[in-house]
Amino acid sequence: MSQEQILQFVEEVRPAHVHLLGMGYQRATAKRLVRRLLTTLSEITLSLDSNRLRAVTGQARPLTRTEAAMHAAEAVRLLACVDHPALSSAEEPLDYTESIALPSIWAGRLELERVAAEGIESVTDRQQFLREPDAYLQEHVGGQPRWVCPLLAVALDRAWSRFVYARVHVAVRTAAIRTTFTDAQIAR
Repeated sequence: MSQEQILQFVEEVRPAHVHLLGMGYQRATAKRLVRRLLTTLSEITLSLDSNRLRAVTGQARPLTRTEAAMHAAEAVRLLACVDHPALSSAEEPLDYTESIALPSIWAGRLELERVAAEGIESVTDRQQFLREPDAYLQEHVGGQPRWVCPLLAVALDRAWSRFVYARVHVAVRTAAIRTTFTDAQIAR
């Protein structure tokens, strides 16, 4: 179908949605057609096929630039509600204050072993921590919960930091796709 035929069809039928199969939005002809379709019928929603993702991926293309910027961004407030563009866009909140004393939720077995090795001197205490890390941290020793012990607190904070950066790395692709297509001039 030519662009003129597509426009004529839209004027006559007035569909609520049109999908332009095989057309990528980065092409000048697609942009012109989209503009003309939106001018003809402003309430129409438009979509293009899988070429949308390919059209924004590659050197100096929007998705690639967004991913690079997100990978380069530094996570801030690691010891509070973590702030990073990828986590925000991927809608993945990470809150240190709600999570640090519950490492069984966010740390795998190898990470727990690393925390035990770095932060707990006694072999018996390490074993207890590895059996029930959350309960171990809540136990009081000398009137304070174990997780406030400076050596253990530092080991937990290091583990939390590694966890946050791993989550950021995973979230970047999803966040970049959402950001790229949310900012696009065409509907999903």
